[in-house]
Amino acid sequence: MKTSIRKLYVISLSALITVACSSQSESEGMLIINNKTSEDITKVNLTYKTTNKSENIGNLSPNQSFKYPIKYSDTEDSIVITYTDSNNTVHKDVAVPYFGKYDKKNYSYNIK
Repeated sequence: MKTSIRKLYVISLSALITVACSSQSESEGMLIINNKTSEDITKVNLTYKTTNKSENIGNLSPNQSFKYPIKYSDTEDSIVITYTDSNNTVHKDVAVPYFGKYDKKNYSYNIK
């Protein structure tokens, strides 16, 4: 009887840990950047407006998507994307208008 209770305890604990770990990794908000053009997009950069931190993403091939995990801080923020198209035109736009660490959503930004 004690062995059955121990097994049940171990199985329950394992299930709880598995659920907790999988929930934690999925609770992270993502920005998905989609290059919907037939040309390379270069110098993709993300800037957090409030904290002024920048992330260099690099280049996106035609029809490529990139998943970027949003880095939350104690303050609300927004993310501005800057990139250069095939005509060497620099574009600047708001990719994520507003987010906070309490509200971990997924966002999508399409380059057309």
